[in-house]
Amino acid sequence: GAGQGNGLGGYGGGFGGRGGGTPSQPGFTGGATYGNLLTKLEGGSGGGRSSFTGGGAPGGGGGGALELGSSGAMLLGAASIVQANGGKGIAVANDDSGGGGSGGGIFIYSSIGVTASGTVTAAGGAGGDNIGGAYYGGGGGGGGRVIIQRRVMPTTGTVSVAGGAGGINGTGSALNPGQDGNFQSTTANTFTTATGGEAISADTFNPTSYTSLTGPVYGEGAAGDVGTGTIILNAPAGFQFD
Repeated sequence: GAGQGNGLGGYGGGFGGRGGGTPSQPGFTGGATYGNLLTKLEGGSGGGRSSFTGGGAPGGGGGGALELGSSGAMLLGAASIVQANGGKGIAVANDDSGGGGSGGGIFIYSSIGVTASGTVTAAGGAGGDNIGGAYYGGGGGGGGRVIIQRRVMPTTGTVSVAGGAGGINGTGSALNPGQDGNFQSTTANTFTTATGGEAISADTFNPTSYTSLTGPVYGEGAAGDVGTGTIILNAPAGFQFD
């Protein structure tokens, strides 16, 4: 959830991973994880302000929610960029900085297969950096959530749900990054053609001799992809199955 305000820099927001904390509450102590993109499309949460009282520096915004679906094959080319990143915490002079927003939610699916050769990111935003003086940076936002259903493998694409970096403190050190988020994928359905019959001639018919083939094999990308029904195998004229 949303990062809390704090007198020592704002906490990072959480979604797929928890938000980063502050010097008084180090570690992944920011906004909590929540959500499930399979049941509800949701985005990330904002980072906390750097003050309990409503003053100070605000946190970065949470990443948005994006759904891409197709009833056919889907191609995300090498130059494609799909992103729902959290925003960086805000920094103001002479005060502590806000926390980073958590990464958002991206749900990509296809009934046949998703070829994702580009970049998909739902990363957490960095905590705000100190601007002069002995002030604290904000906690990094937690990473978001990404689901790609029926992903065609192998792939050259990249997916990131990284937690955001912690903001730089007045001492020059960066503390309390956000926790990495959650990425899930299922592979696309696969079909392997039969082998072993390449050299069979239809001109040498023998009703008592048959050649055994290996395959064909149809593999489910996810449980339930192949339901009840009829599978039709077509053979050239002159051939018969036994």
